[in-house]
Amino acid sequence: DQQEAKLVYQAQEMMVSLEQSAYNLENLQSTRDLLQQQYEATQAQMSVGMATQTDVLTALKSVQDQDTAILTAKKSQENAHRNLCLMLGWSADAQPEIREVPQPDLSRVDALDPNADAQTAIDNNYDVRYYTKKAGNLTSQDLIESNQAAIVNAKDTTQYNTVLTTRDSLNAAKAQLQVAEANLNLAQANLAVGSQTKLQYQSTLNTYTSAKNDVNTKELQLLLALEAYDWNVKGLTTSN
Repeated sequence: DQQEAKLVYQAQEMMVSLEQSAYNLENLQSTRDLLQQQYEATQAQMSVGMATQTDVLTALKSVQDQDTAILTAKKSQENAHRNLCLMLGWSADAQPEIREVPQPDLSRVDALDPNADAQTAIDNNYDVRYYTKKAGNLTSQDLIESNQAAIVNAKDTTQYNTVLTTRDSLNAAKAQLQVAEANLNLAQANLAVGSQTKLQYQSTLNTYTSAKNDVNTKELQLLLALEAYDWNVKGLTTSN
């Protein structure tokens, strides 16, 4: 029924959120490594008169602030894990095996036919069926308007457009990752022969990590957009 469908979709959203939190933590840790390198470089500069004590303290404060951000993100991840366990019937402190969310099937995007699916979505839509049944032979204007609103929601092409937009964002992120990967390979080679500092390399690595996890996050978003589209066709009005 509708309640069961909502719970399944909410669980899918929570699993995506949990995996996305892991990518966010990796980004935060990578940035923390960069800030640590910048702090150490500033200390070295101060020792030769190229930076002030204020510069060092500012760099240290950036590291400390990043540590706080990491702790906050870890707590958020723990809460997401706890809530998912509770929703799926485990205890809050359970440690079930939670596998990675599957990658989205990109071939499905071009195969979607929102025009053909529109009538199916209306026929299956829980709200449309509810108001139709409730109206019966009544001519209440409120019921008629409610039913019409439900039909509009069921036919709404916003979710299809979300799928397309997310797919395009994923493709753009993949292009950025290719550039970041090429730059990282060059930085590794330069570091090996001593023509690049550790700080410069760490900066390039941080950019690569961010680009990689942007792709991972966009893949999760596309998967969820496709799932929401499918649920709309099955009759559930989602918020995506």
